[in-house]
Amino acid sequence: SLLESVRGSSAFRGWMDTTIVMEGRTNTEYRRVEFETRNSDQNIRRIIEYNTTTKEFDWENPLETIYEMLCDKMNGSKLTTTQVVNLILINCGNLVSKNRTRAFDMKDLLISTNQLVPTEEGKTTFLELSK
Repeated sequence: SLLESVRGSSAFRGWMDTTIVMEGRTNTEYRRVEFETRNSDQNIRRIIEYNTTTKEFDWENPLETIYEMLCDKMNGSKLTTTQVVNLILINCGNLVSKNRTRAFDMKDLLISTNQLVPTEEGKTTFLELSK
């Protein structure tokens, strides 16, 4: 959780009604944002894109589109990392600018948000959708 990375006294979080944390610079244009509200039982997590041209954030979540596509294409099966990245490039290439490195970054974001689960079998890493 991004909120666990907030430094300082824990009294700050107890004092706030709403806390918003945004991930710092990453090697992609995407940032994780997390909202915590006092009366909510679950934090709100979003992935946003920073548009370097307009210097604004786009709140459309590309991971949702990629995750929905993977749900449809993977159909409950395990795939290798390469197969998942290829699915992203073929079916959602516009969201990653047809860039293999960005497709890997999206795969890593899906893992970090627990939407994809990696398992090691020998020297091969397989990915499956979380249940």
